[in-house]
Amino acid sequence: MRAKKIYRKLDSVTKVCKEDKTVAGVLFDFMQNLPLPNIPVREAFYFRQLWLNTFGIHNLGTDDVRLYVYQEGQGQKSPDEVCTFLHDYIMKYVNANVKTFYLFCDGCAG
Repeated sequence: MRAKKIYRKLDSVTKVCKEDKTVAGVLFDFMQNLPLPNIPVREAFYFRQLWLNTFGIHNLGTDDVRLYVYQEGQGQKSPDEVCTFLHDYIMKYVNANVKTFYLFCDGCAG
């Protein structure tokens, strides 16, 4: 029931974002981590590999998607990274006329 309530809210916000330019909303989350290099041999999988983190932000009004990709040596998956990515996105891609801003996520670390 909780999931249905969230999806209903997400649908209503999406409709409002597409109609009213003073309302904006984004859906964000970390995506699946990818090992680098991608080695199909199972024995090699258990040796130390470099992981590639992907953070995605989906604009509900425009259906625009922005991905922030970095390897584990450059950062972690912590609230600091989440706030940095959201701040960068808001400064670059959200219209200055927006009065109401909705944020949706599904268990994101930040």
